Amino acid sequence: MSNLKNKRFISLIIFINFITLLLLLYEGNIDDYAPKHVGIAYNLINGNIDIIEYQLTLAGAFYSLIGTIILLTNLDINLIPIYPIAIIPYSVILISLIYRLSGKNVLISLLLWMIFVSSPITGSHNAYIWMHGIGDILLFTFYLLMAILYKKTISPNTKYLLFITITVSVSIVYMSYNASYRLLLFLLFFLLLNIILKTNKLDGNFNHILITNLILFLVVLFGLSDFFYDVFLPSNIIDSNVNFAQVIQKFIITIFGIGLTSDSNPLLQYAFGYPDLIMYFWLIKYIIYVSIIFTAIFLIYKNRNKCTIIDFNVVLFTTLSCVSIVYFISRFFVGQFPITEIFRVFWISVIIVYSMIKAKHIKNIITVLLLILLIVNINNIIIANQYELTNDGKFEHIVSSAEWIYKSNENRAFVPDVLTYGYYYNVFTTNTNNIEPVILKFEEVEKIYTGSEIDKKYTIIINYQATHNNVQNWNNLIPFKDIKNTIENNPSLKMKIYDNHNISIYRTSKH
Repeated sequence: MSNLKNKRFISLIIFINFITLLLLLYEGNIDDYAPKHVGIAYNLINGNIDIIEYQLTLAGAFYSLIGTIILLTNLDINLIPIYPIAIIPYSVILISLIYRLSGKNVLISLLLWMIFVSSPITGSHNAYIWMHGIGDILLFTFYLLMAILYKKTISPNTKYLLFITITVSVSIVYMSYNASYRLLLFLLFFLLLNIILKTNKLDGNFNHILITNLILFLVVLFGLSDFFYDVFLPSNIIDSNVNFAQVIQKFIITIFGIGLTSDSNPLLQYAFGYPDLIMYFWLIKYIIYVSIIFTAIFLIYKNRNKCTIIDFNVVLFTTLSCVSIVYFISRFFVGQFPITEIFRVFWISVIIVYSMIKAKHIKNIITVLLLILLIVNINNIIIANQYELTNDGKFEHIVSSAEWIYKSNENRAFVPDVLTYGYYYNVFTTNTNNIEPVILKFEEVEKIYTGSEIDKKYTIIINYQATHNNVQNWNNLIPFKDIKNTIENNPSLKMKIYDNHNISIYRTSKH
């Protein structure tokens, strides 16, 4: 008993210290889209947006969550995206899931959790309030409930778990389209595997649970929510405007820093890329990922005839592999190269390998590889901070420029990058007399980068503080500070009407 208490105490100390370290390293770095979503929630609770429309067509549960936080805390809406509200629930449910699937292995639970939460170089997904991060919390909760219900008969003691499972699956629809898509694929593949392979040979109750969840999930997704038609489909079906070769080229530039050019897309030469050191660390990560995944496949095949009822972890591994493959292909068709999907198969591979291999020295090797991954992740975050690879939540300079432009009765603000647009939108929400800002069209952004003449009337906001520019559809470009001379020498942008060293506002010469 004393030994168990010591383990729990040490685990708690590691948990607290690592979260503290992670939050210090992230330094408020956020996803470029995060600020605007807080502004939407603020508009919803103040009645400036049709709440019925947004509840049905967008992630209503996510906006309701933010709205509740605003009402309860009265925080500045620009601070909410950088408050680490999600890190504790994200970590607790993740550790609980890994702990159960790994047979209550404390070491693997802690190591995999630390690798999981330190994988992104920004904190939005796993530490701060972000729809896809909260969606993953619900998704992991669903996996945990599936693990608990697997091989169980439905009894009065488990009926409440069935109710919670259905509630979680339905909630995901209104929280995150990414998580909704993954859950849809998960239910389909998991049910299919259970039927074809007859993995659960008890009394079929688990299949009934899956079918019930799938039917209710589909009813909500397709029938009660317009979100599927307005957001989900446009984000996950083939876009005829996508140049698939350029999707791969953007990935190569970002990860390997290899400069490429394209006559059909002049902005490709301005694509944002990581330094070489990040590339080397990425190679180490993905070599380890692939090695352990293939080891898991080999062990599953080798032990395929040793049990009459296939282990839940094996079914989960197979299901998540199918989900990741389909998800990768569908996102590629809309212009994204989601290489990180491989991690969603890797973590369960580690659990399978560690549980199937009996040799202690092999387990020690797995432990060392996990420690290497953890060190790589921490180094990547540090490098990202040193090289300014991520945008932070320091918004004062953006907000002050937005307040100036609204007080000056200028024309509508046109903003090239998503981050700056989000903060301008938030200032707009606090005064209904303001004119809503607009994201500058892609072809106009191209003219800013290439120094071409802009032949329309715009008041354009240029953020020289941003470390990169997300100009929609996963197009991350080098920061404006790197092309400041090009901007200043553009004949269309000679009329600078505002400058606070970080933000400059230009009125095009066509005014």
